[in-house]
Amino acid sequence: MSYRDSITKSYSFDYSKDYRKAYKGVFHIAFSDVNDNLYLPLEDKESLEVALKFYHDYVLTRPFYPCYEGDCLILKKSDDPLVLEQILGLPTSLFETLDLSKDILSQLSFKEDLSI
Repeated sequence: MSYRDSITKSYSFDYSKDYRKAYKGVFHIAFSDVNDNLYLPLEDKESLEVALKFYHDYVLTRPFYPCYEGDCLILKKSDDPLVLEQILGLPTSLFETLDLSKDILSQLSFKEDLSI
């Protein structure tokens, strides 16, 4: 299974009246409510803050950064969206909704007590 295959999985469940689906990223799971809004567990916020700091302070200071593509690593320009997507580890369906020219954290919605 390639890197891309591992992050595109979604899980449906019917035990929750508020959340009907979960989308798996490499490091995070986003939950979809009945109106298709995506939420991350509040516990993930600190991890995302650290990942964004690493991206800005380390990755963007270099011309290239390794990314998984298929079954191997390739060098991508540091500002390529795939680099940020893989560093954050968010589900693709959530990452694709982000405007990368704006503050990332302010575009994400967090809630307490989310679990599968």
